[in-house]
Amino acid sequence: ELWRFPRRGTVGPVSADLALHDGVLYVTTSDATGNVILLDTATGEEICRRETDASIEVNPIISDEVAYVSNTGNQVYMFPAGVCNGSVAGRPPSLLRERPVLSAPAIRDNVMYIGEGTFLYAIDLATNTGIWEEVVQAGEQFGAVTVAGDVVYAGSDDGNLYAVNADTGETLWTWQTGTPVR
Repeated sequence: ELWRFPRRGTVGPVSADLALHDGVLYVTTSDATGNVILLDTATGEEICRRETDASIEVNPIISDEVAYVSNTGNQVYMFPAGVCNGSVAGRPPSLLRERPVLSAPAIRDNVMYIGEGTFLYAIDLATNTGIWEEVVQAGEQFGAVTVAGDVVYAGSDDGNLYAVNADTGETLWTWQTGTPVR
């Protein structure tokens, strides 16, 4: 065993996958405080901790040296990778959404793609404005979102995998898996 965390006490339940970037492990908690805890992977020492004031149910995303953390309090937080405080030039510290954010976003260029309820959104991170929103006949919740080239792929609890044009939001195709895609 190299190290164990927490060294003493507890941190709350951890429901989301971990994220790793440049020797820093991102751990989130699904309790009411919704902590983001950064650990040094070599030593297990806590680098810092940040509360988001709501449960975090999905893994953090790190893209272009920015950490994105979504919570059930309708927020997507953005902060420099490797630290818990600070702001990212040209971006707001967080985005307030209409519903709890239960899926991790995907980032391409300066655009965030995120599933929220039955909607799939493209948000310009520089202006904090919507580029498009696609109302897909999905179940109650979109799952994981990823982007490759000009296509956004999103799973849903209705059992479909959706391929959507990243620039326009137009649905390109769907594929029925027979089971929820989270």
